[in-house]
Amino acid sequence: MDDQPIVRDPALLPGATARSANEDPSLSSLVAQLTDDARHLVRQELEIAKADAAATAKTLAISGGFVAVGAVLLLVGVVVLTVFLILGLGALLGERYWLSTLIIGGLSTLAGLTALFRGRRGLRGDSLKPEVALQTLRESKDWARAEAAEMKADLSK
Repeated sequence: MDDQPIVRDPALLPGATARSANEDPSLSSLVAQLTDDARHLVRQELEIAKADAAATAKTLAISGGFVAVGAVLLLVGVVVLTVFLILGLGALLGERYWLSTLIIGGLSTLAGLTALFRGRRGLRGDSLKPEVALQTLRESKDWARAEAAEMKADLSK
């Protein structure tokens, strides 16, 4: 990303020339300056959007890796505990392992469906919008409108 700060005052932009208070710029120089300022602003906004998207992608990738590792370890643990529960319940039911398998399988299915629906509902609420970039775009739009209104007022004098 370009290390230049976001500049809202066109006189502070790179390449801007200082003018005296009595000097009236021509319309063509004002339009050229406005075009240069807009081009620079768009470049800055694109850099902000790219940086925001990269940070979001990195966070999602790291989190996804942890979820995958956690899911594999959880699956191994659940399988081992399920076998233990089936054998223990089967022994308590007079060695009717088919019944203990049916009970444990039904409870596991119910728990899995509950977790699945809860997770699906939670994913609907999360937003992947680049909030920082959108906020700076709003600020830049407001700034550009104010600059255009000021330029229009100056030209009508």
